[in-house]
Amino acid sequence: MAASERTGMPYLPVYKLGPFRILVTFVGVVLAFIFTVFPYPVTSRDLLRHDVAQQFHLLSKMYSLTQARMRAAVSSNAPAIKRLKKSMAEVSLECIAVQARSSDNLMYASWEPNLRYRFPKGIYSDLLSSLQR
Repeated sequence: MAASERTGMPYLPVYKLGPFRILVTFVGVVLAFIFTVFPYPVTSRDLLRHDVAQQFHLLSKMYSLTQARMRAAVSSNAPAIKRLKKSMAEVSLECIAVQARSSDNLMYASWEPNLRYRFPKGIYSDLLSSLQR
């Protein structure tokens, strides 16, 4: 306190400075909330739609690998069969991972509020169960 009196700097006592700091902190939290939520909220429903699309893409890739493997088997091309088998194993593992993530996102989607529209949870549940088969 003596240093601030010597330099002439204005200072506030703690009982006046405390509410200002609390107010500035509160304003910062509110602004952070606004700029976090409103620009583009990513919901589990959006992630679920993305994962289902990715799963369809992986299944189409698996189908084309199966067809290529059948053609290679008919032409007795052993190196190609081995390479295609390895690629199919990688795609199937990725498909399993996306299926698990989709199931989790479907479960989380029921906790989100319906702001714009009613989410078709039953349709996505049926779709995921048929994709799993």
